[in-house]
Amino acid sequence: LAVDAPAADLVALWGADGRVAAARRRAASGEWVRFPMPPVQLDARQIAAGTTGRARTANRVDAIDDLLASLSLEHEARLPLGDPPRGLLVLARAARPFGAREVDALARDARLLAAALDECSRRAAQGRADGRELASLLTLTRSLATAVTLDAALEAAAVCLGALLRPPVGAVVAALDPAGPPLAIAWPDGSHAEAVQRAIRPAGLPAPQVRARSAAAGPRVAAESAHWIALDDAEEPVAVALGWPDAPPASARRVIRAVVASLRLALIGLRAQRSHEEGRLGAAMEHLPLGIVLLDDDARVRIANPMARELLARAGHVVDRRGRLARIGSVELAEVRREGAGEAAREVEISVPEGGRTIVARLFPVTADGDGRRETVMVLEDVTEERRRARQWLQVEKLSALGTLMAGIVHEINQPLTTILGYAQMLSGQTREGKAARWVETLAEEARRCQRIVRDMLDVARPKDEGRRPLALEAVAGKALSLMAHPLRRAGVEVVFEAEPGLPPVEANADEMLRVLLNLLTNALHALESRDGERRVEVTVRGTTGGLVELVVGDNGPGIAPDVQDKVFLPFFTTKPEGKGSGLGLSLVASTVREHGGEIELESAPGAGARFRIRLPAVREAGHAVAGPEDGAHPVRRGAAGLAGLRVLLAEDDDGVAGLVGELLAAEGADVERAADGETALERLAGGAGRDRWDVVLCDLGLPRLDGPGLLERLRARRPDLVPRLVFATGDLRGAAGRPVFEHAGRPCLAKPFDRDALVATLRAVGRGERPVEDPGAPGRPGPRPDRP
Repeated sequence: LAVDAPAADLVALWGADGRVAAARRRAASGEWVRFPMPPVQLDARQIAAGTTGRARTANRVDAIDDLLASLSLEHEARLPLGDPPRGLLVLARAARPFGAREVDALARDARLLAAALDECSRRAAQGRADGRELASLLTLTRSLATAVTLDAALEAAAVCLGALLRPPVGAVVAALDPAGPPLAIAWPDGSHAEAVQRAIRPAGLPAPQVRARSAAAGPRVAAESAHWIALDDAEEPVAVALGWPDAPPASARRVIRAVVASLRLALIGLRAQRSHEEGRLGAAMEHLPLGIVLLDDDARVRIANPMARELLARAGHVVDRRGRLARIGSVELAEVRREGAGEAAREVEISVPEGGRTIVARLFPVTADGDGRRETVMVLEDVTEERRRARQWLQVEKLSALGTLMAGIVHEINQPLTTILGYAQMLSGQTREGKAARWVETLAEEARRCQRIVRDMLDVARPKDEGRRPLALEAVAGKALSLMAHPLRRAGVEVVFEAEPGLPPVEANADEMLRVLLNLLTNALHALESRDGERRVEVTVRGTTGGLVELVVGDNGPGIAPDVQDKVFLPFFTTKPEGKGSGLGLSLVASTVREHGGEIELESAPGAGARFRIRLPAVREAGHAVAGPEDGAHPVRRGAAGLAGLRVLLAEDDDGVAGLVGELLAAEGADVERAADGETALERLAGGAGRDRWDVVLCDLGLPRLDGPGLLERLRARRPDLVPRLVFATGDLRGAAGRPVFEHAGRPCLAKPFDRDALVATLRAVGRGERPVEDPGAPGRPGPRPDRP
């Protein structure tokens, strides 16, 4: 324009918003240079004022006139750009007004400029639209790359189409499969399902199922009045449908084809991935330990893995003339399916007479491919071993509860047994000749035998000591044989027990080793039950090379078959009949031996019996007291003097025991006073005269109101000088109450029923301030400790 208007001094272009888009001014040298022009306030009237095509040289009344006057430019020409005008072109000079020819030429230039500006705007808008489309397609590409399901891919494509084309009725993307119904995704809602199905349904294919993606907002157009565009070809079975109230835009097909091209690539990858996963799933089902069966709506078997075929054959299944699975074992499948119609799952138990097996069938109804056809997935599982283990664990829990009950019963038996044994011993001292003497001695001996039996029962039932100490293995074997003597004798089993003299001890837990021996002896007894003729069990304890002590338990039973010898130490494995064994015994034996750093071996042959060899490392350190099983009696100091002048406070709640002990101690010359509970005993001990009044306090651990350990703690706090005078008594020396007092409190504890001489010796030693006599061979008890009184 500056070139076409050489007589002008200023050319400026204002936009409709009043801002200067460009300005040039002639310099003194005659060259055109950029010239900064400030924005001005323009309105439509001012822009349209130039349509007259005449120069305005007078009556300047707007901001442009004022601006030109400030630049000493007296003459101007204004020309609007475009129709309607989108800007204002202004030319100005100082010398003379613009002529009509000049204004017409400038008007033609202004029209060309307006056309150029319109084209630039259109191209800019198209660029922005192309950018949005590219961004949406890139987003779609990323979504398809991360899609792991067909649903996700179709939904991503539908969202992209909706964002780019925004059809008011909806957008649908469907994957069409000639072998089955197509899957369709609706955007933004599924309110026009019928029209969508008509638009995208290929010939011969069932209608797709249209699902709403989200609640639709905005205008609603009736499906019948909408114009639908559908796309379908044979490259990849994909269909797209979009609805407009009027004819769809021409660009719709280009966008749809771009989206479908991306979707097709994704579908090819998804189908390949699905085929690969189906192959892996099929391989997994082939090796699954569960039977998987797919039944169609008519109960025909469509799929069955090898385990399912094996279980069906094992249970015995019946297929009717129409090929339907009618019965499994004794269970009518049709009846089960009918009863379970509409339920999430149905479970039925199938008993197999052959082998006593139990098979559980779980039926899960499913809907096939969304076409309404009902199919059933049946899972078959052989639960025979699981049920057997559950019964075994229940038996273990019952035995545990029985042991706890037995411990309580044995503890109560000890109270009257103490009285019986005590009075028998007193009578034995007064009756020295004749039948009465023999009767009394027999009575005392049988009471001692009851004492040993009760003690052995208590050893089995009571809580076990988890500590390990040097242990005489031959003593444990002897005690185990004593416990098993009665059942072995009843079964006519000859027992041969040999122990090498002078064996070193082993570092072991006495209770756990006893349990090992009892398990092995019980297994030998069961093995001999089926043998006719001589029955024999041999137990040998001897030393071997390498610093080991070997314990051998053998029998002359039928032996163990070679094919199961490597399984006998596995949990729950048993060759015994149902209900005869739990399958845990030898497993516990092996684990206990290994935990003690030992090893166990089995030697057996059919018809030649079985022999279990256990080897444990020996302890050869000096100074260890050797433990062994308790024999039920404290050390006896025979011929000891009596208790003349000894003052004894007897804290005992059982009247029978209290009467016996009172008479026994009185017969030895002691002065005895009884307290029937712990609180009464504490009152008498904590009184002012208590220090000088009592030489010995014989206290039962299970006193009412305040038990023995509680009395000990109270005396330690209030009268610590009386603690060395305490002697405890209990029916369970190593039970929950007796063991802590004996092992940690430092006070002697007598086991009921106690021997008269042991009782007298212990009370006399405490009354004189001496250390009571302890038996270093008392089993399960530590030897003497010099740090205790």
